Amino acid sequence: MRDRFLKKFQKSPKYRILVALKKGGALSVGELKSRLSLSYMGIKQHCLQLERDGVIDHRRRALKNKMGRPELAYGLTPLAETYFPSHDTPFTHELLESLAGLYGRNAPEKILYTAYQNRIQSYRKKLAALLLEDKIDQFCKLREKDGYLLDVKGAGPEGWIVTEYHSPIGALLANYPILSHFELQLYQKLFHPQVKRTLLRTGAPYQAVFEIPHTA
Repeated sequence: MRDRFLKKFQKSPKYRILVALKKGGALSVGELKSRLSLSYMGIKQHCLQLERDGVIDHRRRALKNKMGRPELAYGLTPLAETYFPSHDTPFTHELLESLAGLYGRNAPEKILYTAYQNRIQSYRKKLAALLLEDKIDQFCKLREKDGYLLDVKGAGPEGWIVTEYHSPIGALLANYPILSHFELQLYQKLFHPQVKRTLLRTGAPYQAVFEIPHTA
């Protein structure tokens, strides 16, 4: 039921506003208009409704490099997380805790490691015949289908930069820090062992930045 609601909601202008705020932080209506192909008044009305729903809130901030009255900027509330895909269910956490109780505290990590090895193999099969640039592009599309929200920039002098703004396993990352190592390992095994993660923030808002070198 929730998945069907999310798929329908993801086609709406309101979701596009939430995505822009997820990626850009607090933004004014004017800033949202410059990022989205929506009218100023349309964005304003959607923001007012989202605020009534408790998904966003507003704050006053000083104008950038300008004098005058502080402008209104909108940002996400914790409730906004419910509008993005999540694989973190209470049952998942209970299952991993039960495994630790039955087979020792390292059991959840072993299960998660096996799951990641299977995921890496699955990605490899889907990306095998592609050139590097196409491989990165297709990988990001597959990643989004898995519930991640990300952008990719490249190919500059330093290679490609993939920035993740949402992870569907956010709570698991907080409870099982080794998952962050598995996430980096996934990039390294698919592209190059020298892939670097230059930023990792597992709390709210989540963000992770991966640099993929040209030599991949």
